[in-house]
Amino acid sequence: MSKKSIHALLIAINEYTDGVRPLNGCLNDMYAFRDYLMRQCKGDEFVFNPLVLENDKAKRAAVIESFAHFQSATEGDVCVLYFSGHGSRIPTTHFWEAHDDKIEAIVCHDACLADKELSCLIYEATKEKQGVHFLAVMDCCHSGSNTRVHIEGETERTSKPNRYPETIQDYYGYEKNYYIADGAGKYSAPKGQHVNFGACRNTQTAKETIIGADFRGAFTSSLIEALDTSHAPLSYIDLERRVGQKIENRVADQRPQLDAVNGANAQMSFLGGAVLPKNRYFVAWNKAANNWELNAGLYHGITFGNKTPSVIKEKNQDIYFDIHQVAPDSSLGTWRSDVFLPNKKVQYEVSVQVGGAQSRLVTFSPDCEAERKDRLELFFPKAQTTYIQLTDNVDEASFFIHTNNNSIWLRKKGEDVPTFYPTPAEEISLAESFDFWKKVDNVMLWHHLKNLDNPV
Repeated sequence: MSKKSIHALLIAINEYTDGVRPLNGCLNDMYAFRDYLMRQCKGDEFVFNPLVLENDKAKRAAVIESFAHFQSATEGDVCVLYFSGHGSRIPTTHFWEAHDDKIEAIVCHDACLADKELSCLIYEATKEKQGVHFLAVMDCCHSGSNTRVHIEGETERTSKPNRYPETIQDYYGYEKNYYIADGAGKYSAPKGQHVNFGACRNTQTAKETIIGADFRGAFTSSLIEALDTSHAPLSYIDLERRVGQKIENRVADQRPQLDAVNGANAQMSFLGGAVLPKNRYFVAWNKAANNWELNAGLYHGITFGNKTPSVIKEKNQDIYFDIHQVAPDSSLGTWRSDVFLPNKKVQYEVSVQVGGAQSRLVTFSPDCEAERKDRLELFFPKAQTTYIQLTDNVDEASFFIHTNNNSIWLRKKGEDVPTFYPTPAEEISLAESFDFWKKVDNVMLWHHLKNLDNPV
């Protein structure tokens, strides 16, 4: 099976021309997002194919030309457009349909690129490609002339538009007859099917501040944290909610905005489910709970107060985190140190040694097809389950895995019916295997809780 690709166009601008004020954290944001995608693709079925434009390399003409990067995408691939920089609004004169005679634009290094033109470029990238998922992530603001804000010292980053097209003929896409005029002579742009994830609402500013030791955008840093702290695929709608909660812990008056354009599905998993979350554990400040929170709970085998409690340690320091309340997918606790002063704006990566949860022996039924069994075994470590122990000993096993040409299912020893509804799996891909192993792990968790193997 050939590997699919994630084609990423990554644009970040700190330095501008024509008197547009510089920014501080855009390159940091782009590098962090690039590294996240690279990390997620490592070892999986996807190849990471990035194209990076920084500062003066991100001129208007270069950005337009760079969309050719998506031409090689084929069915099953993912295309990602990421922009971090100034946003602005430009006059429509009289030829665009707009409620206030202005349209939104990203501010390239030397000139603006209007949202109508971006719409044309995304349309071109998607119009003849079946089965290609396109995501646009925009860490900029399109509200008035305001862009990102650095809240240390209340210094506001604002930008008026730099150069922009003044006639309809000057807009990218006009010469290709992409724009359609209505009876009143107002033009509209074509729309390609994609998901757009923006840093803020139209009435708000996108903000940057110091996070850790660097300037970072509140949106991008919160997006990566939300993705990194999830142990199961998140839908775009769930991701919007989690990112919004994290932004609230950092800055005021900023909520992300999600748009599913031209039939795109906001219920699908991030990147269309192309890559699966890697289990990473973090402790971060939960403003609503007024407490430090670990992104793992009962579902992950987190325990406290018994003979074999979970052990949580900060990755880079000899400092431990003690749990005092466990929920299904998160835990509250305190840092065990008299000298460590944690920063509430920082997310701390930790190592987790799961407590005394009892794994259950699971084996493959003798009637499993060899190829399907091999693929399930191959992908088992990637699912990073807590309560499953695979064994070849049929006599010792409590649960049996069965396969046929169309599905996978689990059966408890001594029972004939499946433990849960069979999982459709024609090829047993990485995503199908991940889904199956997580369901099996949840069954084992239910037995773990039912039999009180590890009371807290």
